[in-house]
Amino acid sequence: MEVFGIIGMSMGTMGFIFGIMGLNTMTQVTQLRKEHEELKELLKKSGALKE
Repeated sequence: MEVFGIIGMSMGTMGFIFGIMGLNTMTQVTQLRKEHEELKELLKKSGALKE
């Protein structure tokens, strides 16, 4: 029965690590999206980008 505990702990740790990695990736995506929107607004104001 101890084997199941060891396997569960290993899987739980891996899930936690992948969760942290995913959270970091989402933060980066959110930051890039904000930068993209700011650049888009600057281009619209300058007249280089028309809708």
